[in-house]
Amino acid sequence: MIKLLILDFDGTIIDSNNIKQTSINNFAKIHYGYYPNQKIESSKLKGYTRYEQVSKVKGFPLSSKEKYNLDKYVNDSIVNSNLDKNLFTLLKICRLKKIKVFLVSNTPHDSLYYVVEKLRIDHLFEDVLGKVENLNKREIFQSILKNININPNEALSVGDDIFDYLIAKDCCIPFIGIRNESLNSLNGNKIFSDLFGVINYIKNK
Repeated sequence: MIKLLILDFDGTIIDSNNIKQTSINNFAKIHYGYYPNQKIESSKLKGYTRYEQVSKVKGFPLSSKEKYNLDKYVNDSIVNSNLDKNLFTLLKICRLKKIKVFLVSNTPHDSLYYVVEKLRIDHLFEDVLGKVENLNKREIFQSILKNININPNEALSVGDDIFDYLIAKDCCIPFIGIRNESLNSLNGNKIFSDLFGVINYIKNK
């Protein structure tokens, strides 16, 4: 029986991955003269945070003001992205089944909350948790399990990236993927094109 659903943000409940990376690229080019993929191998970009990407272009760590300006630039782009059309149905079913839903992302916490608030969906989740210093996504997952006293096998993680899968696996939480080329190598895991597949999965549990 599922008691907890942990949803990723970018690429999972909102089609923002391309818009997000494009805005990071443009910010770096405008302010420091290069795109991140001119300093970092394109295949490795996903493993770098927005701050790390732009810092590589700049050649030095970003100041607090530069991080703020980067966040604002990226946030203002993401709020124009499309939410998955199945999100509200999924959340409704979770309410009916008394499944707690958390939104957890590697996006900086303040940026995540800003965007979620702008999209007027912040009230739909038990909590919205983004990346903060000294606390990674795996630790956030473990903290949620502990705080609401739920076993990993009573939870479900949904994400769009191989890193989401590895974090869920590390926490012994079942995983469902939203179609992304980085998940193509997975065997025996459920991969769907959008949240409609997650709805059917939960309905049958």
